[in-house]
Amino acid sequence: MEQRALALMQGGRKGGGALPTLLRPQTFEQYMELAEVLAQSDLVPKEYKTKPANILVAVQMGAEVGLHPMQALQSIAVINGRPCLWGDAVLGLVRASGKLASITETWDSATETATCEVLRIGDKAPIVRTFSMVQARAITLTVYINNERRQQKLADRDMYKNYGPRMCQMRARGFALRDGFGDVLKGLAVREEVEDYGEPESPSPVIVEELMPRRKGEAPESNENGGE
Repeated sequence: MEQRALALMQGGRKGGGALPTLLRPQTFEQYMELAEVLAQSDLVPKEYKTKPANILVAVQMGAEVGLHPMQALQSIAVINGRPCLWGDAVLGLVRASGKLASITETWDSATETATCEVLRIGDKAPIVRTFSMVQARAITLTVYINNERRQQKLADRDMYKNYGPRMCQMRARGFALRDGFGDVLKGLAVREEVEDYGEPESPSPVIVEELMPRRKGEAPESNENGGE
């Protein structure tokens, strides 16, 4: 078998029967081959289409928290240049860790507040985090609409207009699980939280040049008029 051929692993299941054969890359070349194949597939999220390098990074990040390659591509999204986990994947990883004693999520329609209470095994007190539509209405984001930079309230985004309770639930859940299970999530943020930060504004090249530290003894560059 050629070196670049993808390794296969046949899993086992208690009580007989076998798990489906899984692709299990063993070398960098095998990972790249897998990434190149997946980048041409219609079954991967659009953020990964024709981007094998992004797929490779997502698969590696997923492996670090216990996700198989295809699980990683479905559970990790790149938002504003930052790899993040979907809310349901976050809870799935925490449950699978065996460190979660209980989780309780509620929605108070009177105050439009979502509450998430999690108790970690071995802890005496639960971690309680909330997020409300009042907070969503107070948060202003920078967004780009038709290539034009604008300000928008978080509560005015379509997802909050149509699924306000669910979005608040995901924010409260993300806060609670990240605060209580950082060792499980390995520092990965939650998509719903990072997505709500809005699009980052890229500084102009001039500002970047002004802020860029220079090496000791390096002469400053001259501008077009010959000045410093």
